[in-house]
Amino acid sequence: MESFGQRLKNLRKAAGLTQEQLAEQLCVSFQAVSKWENDQTNPDLSLILPLAKALSVSTDLLLGACTEQTDKELNARFLDFALKNDEVGALSVAEEAVRLFPSDPAWLFRRAICEHRLFNDTSDTAQKEHYGALAEAHYRALYEKALEQRAQGGLSVDSAGEHLCSILSARGKRQEAKEIACKISGKCRDRALKDCLEGEEKQRHHHHTILMAALQLRDELVSDGSEEAYRLALRFVDLICPLPSISYYQHRGYIHSRFAIRLLEEEKTDEALPMFEEFLRSAHSEALLYEEQKENCLYGDIFFDRYPVKSGLKEEYKHYGNALASELHFAKRILSLTADPRFEEIFQKYQRICDDLPKYTEE
Repeated sequence: MESFGQRLKNLRKAAGLTQEQLAEQLCVSFQAVSKWENDQTNPDLSLILPLAKALSVSTDLLLGACTEQTDKELNARFLDFALKNDEVGALSVAEEAVRLFPSDPAWLFRRAICEHRLFNDTSDTAQKEHYGALAEAHYRALYEKALEQRAQGGLSVDSAGEHLCSILSARGKRQEAKEIACKISGKCRDRALKDCLEGEEKQRHHHHTILMAALQLRDELVSDGSEEAYRLALRFVDLICPLPSISYYQHRGYIHSRFAIRLLEEEKTDEALPMFEEFLRSAHSEALLYEEQKENCLYGDIFFDRYPVKSGLKEEYKHYGNALASELHFAKRILSLTADPRFEEIFQKYQRICDDLPKYTEE
């Protein structure tokens, strides 16, 4: 249960006062305020009313008379305004709740959300600046608090950071928003970057986000393991990958290799064999395409622009020599799952092919 001292400290900070400033208003020493907040002593009864006035709260709140019932009543009022799309009314409830429960981040978040919506809705320059500044300050407070509590599993840093990035971007502070967005993760990071990036950088990020969603769908189909899912995964690649492109062969190879592994784990050797060969055939096609087109071959974003080969692919080639050599290295894992000599024959066939292909160990 919150002590009087803890409550006083939270209320003072919520009012934006230092111990010295509060002490000056009450005509006491700051040491006296410090003792109150540390529960070493209590203020004289004659100071309760001036203390509540200085903190802009009721004496009930100061003395801890506000209960869980008060919070429920505020929630009901807030929800009523929200359902009517009355942001001004909802904001007034949130402001009251923040004064009553200054240590509750949920109410500060609701307040910031209302301010953000009013910022978006108004066309009045002065009001836009007013609500924008308030929303930014409160989102920032939530983000900084979340960073402090990260180790204790408190507020979500990603969610708080995303909302802060959104208002910063809307207020023209895109560089700061971008810096914060790069510190958060997951979908919150993707949405935050979408808000703060511009031009080609924003377009590429948008394409990358769609690509990641597509790859997740591909992996879900592969993990299903059924023949129907396998065929659907291949059709999916046919639809989304430009042809001919390195990405096309890479994704087909990935699908065939994973299904080959699954079938071997189920001891379906005859069904796995053509999958294994198709996996290495795709890697061979990728290697040939790179040799034919070099820097002009298609790679990277498999949906929209056909970008040249990126440095990450070159690094892969530097390590193994070419795409087929890289996949032959992975193919050894598949060989470990079966003693069927037909798999070894296919492996050796593509090993000989690989030996005749150029190796790109250095530019």
